[in-house]
Amino acid sequence: MAGIDIGSRFHMVAIGDNIETDVRKFGVSTQELFDLADFLKENGIQKVAMEVTGGYETPLVTVLQNCDFEVLVTAGANTKNYRRFKSDTSDAIHIRNLHMLGLLPPIFITDAFSTKIRSLVRMRRSLIEDAATYIRRIQKSLRNINVRLDAALGILNLNRV
Repeated sequence: MAGIDIGSRFHMVAIGDNIETDVRKFGVSTQELFDLADFLKENGIQKVAMEVTGGYETPLVTVLQNCDFEVLVTAGANTKNYRRFKSDTSDAIHIRNLHMLGLLPPIFITDAFSTKIRSLVRMRRSLIEDAATYIRRIQKSLRNINVRLDAALGILNLNRV
């Protein structure tokens, strides 16, 4: 098992309790996230725990899930109650130890399909909600250049009757 302290500029990964040999720092670029996954694989790690940090964990969770790791994401409150002192290294070790003891309840993480479809559904809803506004703007622009579709369509309907 591994514990990861998520940060905006780097992630600290603990695969054991020894600060000198079992803790390593990785950046947040895509290549470094894959390097982190390789590091975990090289050390025989299959389960990883981390806490939610306002979205910084999302790319890492995606990479780890795609690399077939079992990822546990927990709320920050679940790890803060047990801390003695604060540092990125000690946090990573602490998260790992809590996970090993089964003290970290998971939060819901959507699967890859749900993550992709959610953004499409939100975009569709936004377009539908904004459609009337766009139609009014187009009609106003056409009216300003004296193109009257409403009048033209009205004439066409009268001729058919």
